[in-house]
Amino acid sequence: MSRKQQPSPPDFTVQLVHIEGPLKGQVQEFEQTPVTIGRSIDSSVVFPSDLKAISRHHAEIRREGNRFKLIDLSTNGTFVQGRQNDEVYLKDGDVITFSKDGPKASFLSVIRKKAEPAVSKAQQKAPKPVSSIPPPAGPPSGPVIITIQLGTSLKTYRQSTVYVGSDPGCDVVIDLPGVAPKHLEIRHSQAQFWLKDLTGESRSLLNGMPLTQGIVLRADDLLQLNQAGPAFTYAGDGKFFQRDGIGPHYSQESLPGSNDWETPPSHEIETGRPGTGPVVTHSVASVRIPFWVWVAAGSAALVTLIVYFVSRWTGG
Repeated sequence: MSRKQQPSPPDFTVQLVHIEGPLKGQVQEFEQTPVTIGRSIDSSVVFPSDLKAISRHHAEIRREGNRFKLIDLSTNGTFVQGRQNDEVYLKDGDVITFSKDGPKASFLSVIRKKAEPAVSKAQQKAPKPVSSIPPPAGPPSGPVIITIQLGTSLKTYRQSTVYVGSDPGCDVVIDLPGVAPKHLEIRHSQAQFWLKDLTGESRSLLNGMPLTQGIVLRADDLLQLNQAGPAFTYAGDGKFFQRDGIGPHYSQESLPGSNDWETPPSHEIETGRPGTGPVVTHSVASVRIPFWVWVAAGSAALVTLIVYFVSRWTGG
């Protein structure tokens, strides 16, 4: 009697999202373990050599079955969720601090999709069996995962819809001025991630333009909840990472694809992707003062000057 074949373990990708420190804003992915961290140039994650709080070989992440263990190798300690540990199993969203008050990174493990087996030409030409009963429309091949980094926290939602707003009942609660109780919807549908403004006022901005209807997200899109922020970069695959320094005005360098942007004329209506409304831009340079105003102002100044000198001359 033959043994039942055991399923092969899934392939994982380890992701480190750097949220504080010299590597802030970087998202590093590793398909092989151990993932080594330190100042040594042969580390997987290399910190600057002058960052003495980090040891040359500070820590490493090893895979054990379907779990990942963080092992501290340093003199200044490694902290997970604020607690110092020599060895600890990591969970998705855990924040790792390398030495006290040192650089911080959030941990994620993502199952990699296995490549489809190659099909020979003979198999391609072979007729497919005909079935009178269509196969049932089953669920997606894997769970839907939406990941959002806000400040020093990184949260993973294993659901197809995530709501963002100031209401405590939302999945992502952002209690800031200008954020509506139910502000934004992120939805996975038809194998794509969609974005929809729920304020009724198109407060949300996508790449600098008001979001007027549901729209499919593309990698490197810039999402802003309102003119004052906060703002997020969409990295693809349902991952959103907060952007710093995004205020009420956009600079040419701060927008995705900035090399394709040109300085608009003094008064112009810009149009963007479908689902983003027009933005009317104005410039002070577009306000022209009529010539007669300049003449009248000059004459008034000349009369005032003459009266001043006459009064001084007559001793008045």
